[in-house]
Amino acid sequence: MTVEHSELPIFSGFSSRNCFANPLPCLRTITVKTIKRCWDIRMKYRYNYWDCIILATAFEHDCGILYTEEFQNGQILEKSLKIVNTFAP
Repeated sequence: MTVEHSELPIFSGFSSRNCFANPLPCLRTITVKTIKRCWDIRMKYRYNYWDCIILATAFEHDCGILYTEEFQNGQILEKSLKIVNTFAP
C-alpha cells in the first residue's frame, strides 16, 4: 500500500461538521495543504508548530470557536476564529 504524499495519516483533531450527530471523534487527515497553512499561521502569529496545526485544521473546517488553554481568551484570528480559553477568569 502506497501513501500519497499529499495526505499523511495523522490525527489532526476534531471537525465541527457532523460531530454532534456522532459522539465519537471525527478524525481528519493532515494534508500538505494543512501543513502549508500551518506554516503561514506560524510566520504570521509566531505560535509553535503544534498549535499552528490545530489552528490550520480549525480554519480548514470552518470552526468559529476554538476552546483551548493555550491562547489568549477572546482573541479573534483571521476575522473568523474566536479563541475561548476555558481557564480564563
